[in-house]
Amino acid sequence: MRYLLAIAAVATIVAAIVVHRIPSPRAARPSLGPGPGPACALPPRTCIGNDCDEIVEMPLAGPGYVDVQLEGEQTPDSSTSFLRRDLMTIVRYAAAKVECKARDWPSGNGGEIVLGDMSERDGSRPGMHIGSPRHPEQTHVGGRDIDIAYFQRDTLDNQLRPICRHQEHGVELYRCIAPPTRLDAWRTALFIGALLEETRVRVIGVDGTAATPILAAFDELCETAWIDKAACNRRNRIAFETSDTGRGWFRGHHNHMHVSWWRH
Repeated sequence: MRYLLAIAAVATIVAAIVVHRIPSPRAARPSLGPGPGPACALPPRTCIGNDCDEIVEMPLAGPGYVDVQLEGEQTPDSSTSFLRRDLMTIVRYAAAKVECKARDWPSGNGGEIVLGDMSERDGSRPGMHIGSPRHPEQTHVGGRDIDIAYFQRDTLDNQLRPICRHQEHGVELYRCIAPPTRLDAWRTALFIGALLEETRVRVIGVDGTAATPILAAFDELCETAWIDKAACNRRNRIAFETSDTGRGWFRGHHNHMHVSWWRH
């Protein structure tokens, strides 16, 4: 289910911020053992051919992921599940890699990751076919962006839902205002690491409060060889804001991460 409110979606824009290493305590580490983990038969990581920029509809399910479409968006003309073929390729690869590598990890619920908004069939923003776009003009255009749930714990699945307290005195703030207790930081970090194996992933935006455990897990998974070294070197493509500096990451990412692809 795409747990996306229009006002929350406005938070995503094209800018990224450079992330510095956070001198915070490490995320509580489950017993994962040394990487890189079990051998896996994975789908292709990189699209090869002359049609990689073609906008195609993401299959509803595959190894490690499921795309649960909104009511009223279940036909090709109304679907918001269209993505560039090359971005689709790396997302499917990353989902399959987490399913295989982390199958026996004791953290999280172990379920498939759920995909959210992408683009409409013609590359326009989700909601445009009914005259009510859910995202600002700069994003979710041309199949270059996708919203993806966080991997979670203490839940039955990994639907797009808040991973933290996000209301104060009954007021919706669209951001985490307390620790992200539902977050499975380890699988989320492994998934981000798999995405960052592809050089054309431009930025991965996360909630500012969730960034602390995600980056701590990311760093440890790099040190223990669960994440590819080249991906570790692209850590600065993980973007977030802990205060509103106008870069677009402060609000609206308490229930999903945002993955964006280079335009060319």
